[in-house]
Amino acid sequence: MVISWLPPRRPNGILTKYTVYIRVLDQGQEVKITKSSLTAQYLHHEATGLKLRESYEAWVTASTKMGQGPSTPVIKLQLSSTAAIISFGVPLVMPWRMDVNMACLAVGNPRPTVEWRRGDIKLQQKSDIGPDNTLTLRNVQRTHEGNYSCHVKNPLGSDEIAYTLQVQVPPTPPTLLATGTTTDAVQLQWKQGDNGGAPIKGFLLAYRREFSEWEEVMLDRKANTHLLEGLQCGTRYQFTLAAFNRIGSGSASKVESAKTNGTKPIAPTKHQLIKANQTFVTLELTSWQDGGCPLLYFVVEYRRLPGAWLLGKLRLPSTGDSR
Repeated sequence: MVISWLPPRRPNGILTKYTVYIRVLDQGQEVKITKSSLTAQYLHHEATGLKLRESYEAWVTASTKMGQGPSTPVIKLQLSSTAAIISFGVPLVMPWRMDVNMACLAVGNPRPTVEWRRGDIKLQQKSDIGPDNTLTLRNVQRTHEGNYSCHVKNPLGSDEIAYTLQVQVPPTPPTLLATGTTTDAVQLQWKQGDNGGAPIKGFLLAYRREFSEWEEVMLDRKANTHLLEGLQCGTRYQFTLAAFNRIGSGSASKVESAKTNGTKPIAPTKHQLIKANQTFVTLELTSWQDGGCPLLYFVVEYRRLPGAWLLGKLRLPSTGDSR
């Protein structure tokens, strides 16, 4: 007789051992209780020396260094040679690129035959099925997700268990759009695709002026819009966005481009700019149009005729004054 169990959902510490109790009954009266201790790595126990004329009950407790926890419900043991599985099928949520083991420990006399299926399709024997009937999936990807079942059978009966496998991967790229611009800001909006089977933890926005180095901004997981401010006027920028979850960062979105509002200063005509007489020249700086971007400064170049231009001799601040 083999007794099996699952670990406690909340162990409240590191498990040190399991204790298996078997109560022997004779005509409903307790004869004795046996106790077997196993290290925490074991999830089943083979009880030997059981007799058909006696009845048995069993329960299991788990222990940490703080002591023994409450027991499982008491179950009645029934001696049988029918095919049975002492492993438990459970939902599995696994990170990608890991190996996954699905146990199917079978008992029965005669020894039962074992068959693994994915959905309704039988897995071939060349699959990674170990001598103890454990199915191993290596380097799991999203394509491995699905329902797996183990079926055992002998002439006395049959049994089966099922696993549901979910594989968590990095998120797919968001769809990023630039939806508005000002002279120093760009409004961005995005739609997240597949979260990879795990909640999104945040976004990483990368941006740069064309042909410059990338800069990055971390954004909240709940955001789907962002106003990126402090940009240069009249300048084209590139943007990409990537989402990340507990598994890692996904691929970045396609590059989105946008240009902040504004152009280069618009030069006035000669007659609007220059006022001259025999001894001096007045430059009407207010005749320049800023093109939508603030004027930073003026550089005046001049020369005698004939002669070469004198460059950068006068660097005037951007004011409304004429000089």
